[in-house]
Amino acid sequence: MHAAVEITVDASNLICAVNTAWHRFARENGCEHLTDEAVVGRCLFDYIEGGATRIFVETMLHAVRHSQTPLVCAYRCDSPDLRRDMEMTLYPPVSGLLRMQHRLVRERPLITPVVFNRVPENRYACAEQVKRCSHCNALRVRWSWHDVEQLEELGLRSGENPLDVYYGVCDRCHDELASKIEMLGQLCVG
Repeated sequence: MHAAVEITVDASNLICAVNTAWHRFARENGCEHLTDEAVVGRCLFDYIEGGATRIFVETMLHAVRHSQTPLVCAYRCDSPDLRRDMEMTLYPPVSGLLRMQHRLVRERPLITPVVFNRVPENRYACAEQVKRCSHCNALRVRWSWHDVEQLEELGLRSGENPLDVYYGVCDRCHDELASKIEMLGQLCVG
């Protein structure tokens, strides 16, 4: 099993530190531009795609800071050929620094490799664009959400040709995350 990847951010969400597992994961996945030397001192949101996703992450960070209660949520972090089920834990700040831990729960090969190309959202062509949930990796195709492993059934192909997507949060993940954030908010009040 892989060691948990950790990132520490300050109150302004600047990355203050990453652990050796972060550095190793970046190198193993061909992401030299994400090694510790490259990310420390940068804003966390420089590395999060999609406005809705940024808002959710910012809201989760705020809820954990305000409630002083850890938040745990499952998500996916697939590579082109691997499905990775992950668990993220946000720990309340200590000395102003909030720690985010990302733990691999399960990993298995994808039936069909999938390569994505990030494109900006075109609000005037939403029906034609494919939206990818930043949380569960589901794809919104023709106004409904589907698992990424249903690409061929939907008449879409990826393989070596990247599929153009823009990022957001699907309805199911939105509701699930909103519920967790709401529970943390009730802890602050109650």
